[in-house]
Amino acid sequence: MAPHRTTVVVGLLTSLLWTISSAVAGETARQLHVEAEIPQRGDFMSVGFGSLWMMGREKLVRVALADNAVTEIPVKGAAGEFRRTVVGEGAVWVADNQTIYKIDPKTNLVVMTIPADFPVNSGVEGIIGVGEGSVWAVTGGSSDQVLRRCSAQTGAEQATIPLPSPSARAVVIDFGSIWIAGTREVELYRIDPATSQIVATIDLHSRPTTLTSGEGSVWVRQQDGTVQRIDGSSGKLLATIATEATDNYGDIVVAGGFVWTSSQTVPLVQIDPQTNSRRSRFSSPPGAFMGYSVAYGGGSLWLGGSALFRVKLPE
Repeated sequence: MAPHRTTVVVGLLTSLLWTISSAVAGETARQLHVEAEIPQRGDFMSVGFGSLWMMGREKLVRVALADNAVTEIPVKGAAGEFRRTVVGEGAVWVADNQTIYKIDPKTNLVVMTIPADFPVNSGVEGIIGVGEGSVWAVTGGSSDQVLRRCSAQTGAEQATIPLPSPSARAVVIDFGSIWIAGTREVELYRIDPATSQIVATIDLHSRPTTLTSGEGSVWVRQQDGTVQRIDGSSGKLLATIATEATDNYGDIVVAGGFVWTSSQTVPLVQIDPQTNSRRSRFSSPPGAFMGYSVAYGGGSLWLGGSALFRVKLPE
């Protein structure tokens, strides 16, 4: 997931260069099977309430998993270029500029707003997570960031948690904890929602870029193309996996018994959690550019890029 999008032409050139370099390395990439191509561009996708959600400029885009029908929902006051969209606590949440919007999926209406002092940096999305009855938002400047906890029902502030390091681009709520990575210190922080305190710090291999959870673990995608697996119960580092998907941004998701990571250099890489190793690498179909973001829903993978691509889940 990138703060400044290149043109499709540059993206296609990047894909071509990767194909050439892979051929030289003697590794064959499998081609993704596109089930549907939807002419929508956005980022930071989430799935819930029978739909895929993402922000595209001034509107929240809702794509029905059943038939790919698109609904565009105006979000009054939204002005950012790239906005994180999160599903949880019975609603859809959008972090935009200096505001968190709560959207009711039954009515597609904004039902609450929460002011948020997101770091002021052109092109950087607001970082939020939702769970344990709260909205968790990374706020403040680059040197004094805090994780701010607000009630998902009223928006009232419940706690502020100082962060030892500026955070990566995700907050994951799973295994009874809140997980957030520090980019400067190259660490993963585990926060207890009962006390709103950091209870564990886990050293990472490289600069973290985003997180996900599944298969009993938290998975940290990192700048140098590695993915690290941390046990969700003990917090113990279980594996460091090389993927070659080097990118400052990209995305990661757990689906269909595998872990999938995307980047602008490698559209999709499949990791087998049974062996903690890379299983397959995938290329975009001719004429398509993928790699901005990835999500899972309705039995398919969804990849962002020159359009929104619904992709058959590879075996």
